[in-house]
Amino acid sequence: MGILHHQIVQDLQGPPKVNVVELFVSDRCPLKCRHCFHADVHSIEPSLSVEEWKFVIDQFLDLGVRHFHVAGREPFTEVATMSILTYLAEKKNIHDLKFGVISNGLNCRKYLRELRDLNLDYLEISLDGLEDTHNYLRGNRIHHHVIETLKEALLLLGNHRVSTATVLHRSNVSEIPEFICSLGELGIRRFFFQPIEPVGYALGLTKLLLDPVEYRRSIIQIRDLLASPSYQKRPASIVFYVPSEMVRVLCMGESWLEDELYRCLMGTLAITAQGPTRLLLDFEAVRAPYWNHVVITEDGYLIERCSSRSTQQYREQSIGNAVRTPIADLMKTARSMSADYLVKHLINLLPL
Repeated sequence: MGILHHQIVQDLQGPPKVNVVELFVSDRCPLKCRHCFHADVHSIEPSLSVEEWKFVIDQFLDLGVRHFHVAGREPFTEVATMSILTYLAEKKNIHDLKFGVISNGLNCRKYLRELRDLNLDYLEISLDGLEDTHNYLRGNRIHHHVIETLKEALLLLGNHRVSTATVLHRSNVSEIPEFICSLGELGIRRFFFQPIEPVGYALGLTKLLLDPVEYRRSIIQIRDLLASPSYQKRPASIVFYVPSEMVRVLCMGESWLEDELYRCLMGTLAITAQGPTRLLLDFEAVRAPYWNHVVITEDGYLIERCSSRSTQQYREQSIGNAVRTPIADLMKTARSMSADYLVKHLINLLPL
C-alpha cells in the first residue's frame, strides 16, 4: 500500500490528466424513465449557445483533451447538438481526437445519415434489457423502436461505431447473458453496463438497487461467458462501470478483481482479454481523484461526474462555470481537490 500511495501522490503532482470531457448539452427528454438520474433537475442558468460550446471545446483542446462525449437527458432534443457535433468533426480534421454521442435511440434516428457523414467515432444507444424490462422502465413499445434504430444505425455506421449502454438492477441483471447474445446476433459488439444509482427518479426504486456482491456476481458471470467456447467466435468489448462506494466490497476477496484494481491504480487499463473479446472495468474510485473524466453541464458548470448533475445543488458541488472562468484555472482547482480526495476517501475504498 505504501508503494501504491506514493505512486498516486506522485501522479497527482503532475499536470491534470483530463482524458474525457462529457458535454451534457440538454436537460430535456421526451421520455419519463422510471430510473432517470436527471429528471428532477433543471438548468440553473440559460443553456450555452453554440458559440459558447465551441469556446469550451477549444479550451479543452488547448489543454490536450482529445475525447469528447456528447450527452444529456437526451442530446437530440436540442437544435444545437448537431452544430456541436459538426464542430467536433471539423476539429477532428485538425487534431487526432475522438468524439461520440449517447441517445435514447428515438430522437437520433432521423440524424443517422448526418452522423455517418460527420465521421463520429461512436453512437451509444441506451437499452436497459430485454423487451419487457426495457419497456417497464422507459415506456410501452419503446424497446421495438430502439431495436429498429440499432438496426438502421448498424447499416449506416457499422458495428465498430454502434454500442449500447445499460443500467443494471435486480430486474434485468439476470438477463445480461441473453441480452449480450441477442444483440450480438444483430451485430452489436460493444456494451457498457453500470448499476442504478439512488439519485433522481431512481430514488423511488430502492428495491431494485444492486448491492456490490450482486454486481460482482454479474461481472464474473460475463467474464465466464466471454471465455466460453460458444462465445469465442464473436468479438466483443464489454465495460463495467464500478461506482466508488462499491469498490471495496466488490473487489475484496476476489483475487482477479483485486489484481485488476491494482493494475488500474498503477496506470494500466483493467482489461481481461479472452481471445477476440475483452472485458474492461472502469473504477470510478480511480478516475475521480485524477479528474480524468469531467462533465460540463448544459449551463456551463464543471462537475466531476454526471450523477452530480442529479442534485438541485449541483452548482454548489461544481468547480465553477466554464464560460465565466478559464477552464485551465478550474482544472487547477480540481487538481488541488484531488489530494484531499485521496487522503479522505480513496485509501479507505481500497480492499488492498
